[in-house]
Amino acid sequence: MTAELNNKLLTIEGFIERYRSLLKDYKTNEAAYEATEKEFQESFAKRRYSSYGGFRVTLTRWNYKRLQRLKKRNADKRKREESRSLA
Repeated sequence: MTAELNNKLLTIEGFIERYRSLLKDYKTNEAAYEATEKEFQESFAKRRYSSYGGFRVTLTRWNYKRLQRLKKRNADKRKREESRSLA
């Protein structure tokens, strides 16, 4: 495993990104999670999450925050476009 991948696995975003990249290679989401967790464990000698359930809670929160950021960005973009059209 490369040092770059190791560094990415240390962040929530990096762990989720790796998990998502492995989804196509596994039949279930849980199997992809376990493969990601195995890579983490091989590099850092511990698990990042205690269980798949714990990871799912983190993933759900991260997705919610991401959605909120996207909504805000789109609303800000609309406001800028409206102000330009009024000027």
